[in-house]
Amino acid sequence: MKKVLFLFLLAGLLNAQVLKLNNNTVTVDASGNVIADGNYALEGYSTGKNVFRTTDLILQPGSTPNTDISVSASAAAFNKPTIFNATDMAKTETSGSFTLSADGQDLTLDVTPDVVAVVSITITCHDLNSSSTTEIYFPYITTGGSNLIIKIRKRGSTDDVDWVSILDAGDYFTFTIIYITST
Repeated sequence: MKKVLFLFLLAGLLNAQVLKLNNNTVTVDASGNVIADGNYALEGYSTGKNVFRTTDLILQPGSTPNTDISVSASAAAFNKPTIFNATDMAKTETSGSFTLSADGQDLTLDVTPDVVAVVSITITCHDLNSSSTTEIYFPYITTGGSNLIIKIRKRGSTDDVDWVSILDAGDYFTFTIIYITST
């Protein structure tokens, strides 16, 4: 059986092939890449191919604290789509792949392809001591089409907070978003 599979995979290097093993379909494309079960890479979502991704974001005050913010996406991510950093972004502005709402509460990250679901958020560094030495803030993520909408809230509250007002000089906030996209 191993010899047959090897020969089949070798033939798959020349053109796309489909093999049925124990009622499981395996497709080998012309480049020799193995694609299991066609489009259904993740269980639990029944339409289209889905991709598991992580994006690490670092938020800091911009060059004028309490007026603008800067956002950078770390290279340490899994299947991270192309993201352009934001520099000195004030309310109602777009910079790089990010837009900040007029009230400063919604930081929108434009991601291509569409976001299917947010799986988890992990805070990796929380240094907002200039804003408050006793308060804890946490990110809250929603989705909208191909966008991740990043909000921040105080501990014990469901009210969104203005990003610009809490990212003061010397502050930074780093977290990882784990999500699934449609392709």
